[in-house]
Amino acid sequence: MPRYFFYLAIALQSLAFSSPAQPGAPAFHALEGNQARARFSAAGHQLQSPDWKEGLTVPYLPGLPAASTLAAASLWMGGEDETGGRRFAGQDGYFADMPGTDFFPGPIDPATGAAPYGRDFNRIWAVTRYDILSLLADYDDNGLVDDPIPETLRAWPGAGNPFFEAANGLPLPNQELAPFYGRNGNGAYEPHSCRNR
Repeated sequence: MPRYFFYLAIALQSLAFSSPAQPGAPAFHALEGNQARARFSAAGHQLQSPDWKEGLTVPYLPGLPAASTLAAASLWMGGEDETGGRRFAGQDGYFADMPGTDFFPGPIDPATGAAPYGRDFNRIWAVTRYDILSLLADYDDNGLVDDPIPETLRAWPGAGNPFFEAANGLPLPNQELAPFYGRNGNGAYEPHSCRNR
């Protein structure tokens, strides 16, 4: 049973990538569906809320009292380096800047291994299927994206997103960040251009 919850947490976290958090506190987002609600943070906490009252709630029925099935979880990894030394990374604190914390929100500088963006990336970007389908339908009706692009798509941290800074209030690092599918295959996130190659 514990193995099931570990894999569930990893699978659910991969789906949740909406708003900036308060300074000092991790950004949280809830993923809801199939009578379940799970909370995730940008700082590596899964199934945990600031008040410890909700994490993974099953069954979750909006409007009815619910109890959390699981209050907290986090990713822990271990291995050996090239010299045989053992290394471990895990999340044991609530805030990303507490001693003992190995995971931080935001991109890592590939040259230095540092996390230079601090709390700027302490947020979760969430996109819905409806946002994507509405953008595609807009393009498919006349070959142009002429309706307003959903704000969630304008803000997505995909490489080369020309709307990122205006939507998020911070510059987009020049590196690959969040995944996306581009019909034209040029490697840049361009929600305003849905054309094929």
